[in-house]
Amino acid sequence: MLRYSVPAVGTVILFVSLACVGLAAAEPVAPPVELIEGLQSGQIWAQFWGAGDTGVSGVVGRAEGGPGGVTVAPGTQFWAQAAGRQGQTSLGSSRIDLGSSAYAQVWIPTACTNIGRPAPTAEDIMVPSPCPSQDMARLSRSLVLEGVHRPMVQVAVWAVANDPPARSLRRYLAEQARLSEGSLTADDIMYGAADLLRISGLDPAAYRMFR
Repeated sequence: MLRYSVPAVGTVILFVSLACVGLAAAEPVAPPVELIEGLQSGQIWAQFWGAGDTGVSGVVGRAEGGPGGVTVAPGTQFWAQAAGRQGQTSLGSSRIDLGSSAYAQVWIPTACTNIGRPAPTAEDIMVPSPCPSQDMARLSRSLVLEGVHRPMVQVAVWAVANDPPARSLRRYLAEQARLSEGSLTADDIMYGAADLLRISGLDPAAYRMFR
């Protein structure tokens, strides 16, 4: 007579549990999508808020069958919905992983794009939109934030976004030089910003602040 061994109840439960975990992990997801494209197609949802003058914070999630990741293209513009607040442009390219979770909390590095206005706060809703110009996309794509003084990045972004005259930067430059405690001067910041433009293939002389 053939005999069959019956596994212990605990073993059966463990096997079923592991199988369920495997099925959950194997849930199919679509390939990564760019943020604006994903929002327009309904593959993802997102909400963003201001986080000062160096970034925006937010939550990004995928719809059923949505992508396993989201990319934020260089120069993606985040517009403040409150009147009088600075918009923000994304710096470099950011990647958001949605492969292991249906949503993720994110922080995206940015610089301000509306000179003379206060930076957005956590109370300000920020709405993403495509990069407004090829020059901004080129500048953002080339920026490496490590080892670069932040005021230089900000001045370079304002040059492309607003093309302000040099006189409109005096207060900002003086304040940043003071905060640096002697490690930066106003001229250092301007020279550094001009170099960042050159690295991205843009001519500083095309912008009023450098003439």
